[in-house]
Amino acid sequence: MFGSWGKSTGVCWLTAVAAVAVTRAGATASEFRFDRDTFAFQNATVLKYHDGIAFFRPKSEADDPANKYTRRCFVMTRTVIQFRKFARFARAQVFQDNIGSGFVTYFRPSNIRMVFLQSPGYQQKTHANLDAALSRGDVFVAYLSTYPKMSINHSVLIYGRKKSHPGDEIERYFVYDPNHAEAPRELTWSPSERAFAYQKDIDFIGGFVRVYQTYDKPLQ
Repeated sequence: MFGSWGKSTGVCWLTAVAAVAVTRAGATASEFRFDRDTFAFQNATVLKYHDGIAFFRPKSEADDPANKYTRRCFVMTRTVIQFRKFARFARAQVFQDNIGSGFVTYFRPSNIRMVFLQSPGYQQKTHANLDAALSRGDVFVAYLSTYPKMSINHSVLIYGRKKSHPGDEIERYFVYDPNHAEAPRELTWSPSERAFAYQKDIDFIGGFVRVYQTYDKPLQ
């Protein structure tokens, strides 16, 4: 499942730490802070993108470590939630191999939603769930997709809503993106279009995405 016994052991160790360490964090979760509650290292996409078109990345070389740690966006967002609920997070002391393999996330049952649940109405319901989670002081893990296009296939963690500007109908959210350890990213919601959009970067062309909540219910 995780590619090696060592990685599986690391995951067990992480789970044990989450279960026994500083459990009071789950009862009175503090405000999410990007500089304190996210990883110091980052994930890389398996595919390379150019103008929204996906290509396979060339094999990593010894002097090119940036694209060696891949397929981990889902497990990284999940682990951030686990630490937030169950333990004190030391962002520089969590090792990459300890959080598990991302390969299994390709087989999550809830992935099928991107095929059958594409309507603006479903996105409006997801937006309501997002706002409800944030108003409770929770965070919201989002699966971003543009299926059947493959311009993005990614998991991020939404942890706050930005202050609105007078006359601006667009709602803006703070995002932890495992591909960007350096700073928060931005997701937006347009009530008139009933649609989300995500910030452009070196891989994603930017703009429209569908959002699916993850790790909130069994099989998600």
